[in-house]
Amino acid sequence: MKTANIRLLLICLICFHSQVYGIRVPGLYEAGVYVEDQSVQVRQVATEAAMKMVLVKLTGDRNAATRMELQPLIDRSQDYVQQYRYLEPDQNQALIGFDNQLTINVLFDETNLNDALRSLGIQVWGRERPSTLVWIAIQDETSRRIIQPELSPDIFNEIETRAQERGIVLINPLFDLQDNSALRASDIWGGFHFSVKNVSQRYYPDIIVTGKIESAVPGIWEGQWTVYLNDKIEQYFTQGSYLESVLREGVDGLADIIASNYSQSVMAEIGSIELQVVDVVTVDQYAKVLKYFESLSPVTEVEVLEIKPGQVNFRISAHGGSSAVVQAINFGRILEAVGNNQSLYRVLP
Repeated sequence: MKTANIRLLLICLICFHSQVYGIRVPGLYEAGVYVEDQSVQVRQVATEAAMKMVLVKLTGDRNAATRMELQPLIDRSQDYVQQYRYLEPDQNQALIGFDNQLTINVLFDETNLNDALRSLGIQVWGRERPSTLVWIAIQDETSRRIIQPELSPDIFNEIETRAQERGIVLINPLFDLQDNSALRASDIWGGFHFSVKNVSQRYYPDIIVTGKIESAVPGIWEGQWTVYLNDKIEQYFTQGSYLESVLREGVDGLADIIASNYSQSVMAEIGSIELQVVDVVTVDQYAKVLKYFESLSPVTEVEVLEIKPGQVNFRISAHGGSSAVVQAINFGRILEAVGNNQSLYRVLP
């Protein structure tokens, strides 16, 4: 999906649903790689490179390709290929960052790869991931401003390319009159947390990240990043000779923090949880909830215990047990908890 289309989809979700919940991230098991030709030898090398990129997205570890325990998967990457296709230069617009060169897009088998990771006891990051709202202010020789996609497309393409490589989806604000009047670059620069949280409330994000980027010394760019996550604040710094490298490192730091908070061990013992879902009044809603539970990454089995008027009781088994199931549900757009009860949910309209 093109960058512009992703942005449009997310804006539509904001406008019509008023809340942005965690996102089921697409494309985690595939990657695109530059190739010189379509020979078998080149394809084999490209497949290994694609596997390394996929492992980064699945583990949340930017250094996954150098981990010794993952080397057998990389060496046998051909065994996990589900399909591949070549894209000519004029077709590469669907892959962010690939222009004017032949590429191969490799899709790996999700089930077999997950089984392999499970056998190795590797921490993995499921498809259900938190929504992350981004505000970035830049100061250069002309001004200090909050950057917007339409006015700074190159900057946003750099950020979104790295986010795609790390398996996270960043949500851009609407930058409408309400946003522009409620938050200024000086708020981000001064670290006014209340202002950032207040303007972000309308998007209901799981995570908020702000970045303030400047070139205080010619030839050196610096970034200070603040992540608002689970009622806590984490900060980190990036520095480089180029703006692009500071932005990419900023996304890397964000992905590292998110993965450390939300990745689950696929070797975790299978546990179960019983859930009640209310406001289920039609067959379509029942089928939707059942299919949703079955689609969650950690889930291994879904059992219907009882059906009552407007309510269905389930027993769900999953790697990581109840905590993994609750986390995955919280990142969906299907159910919401009733009060603070982690075993009682209602169907969202």
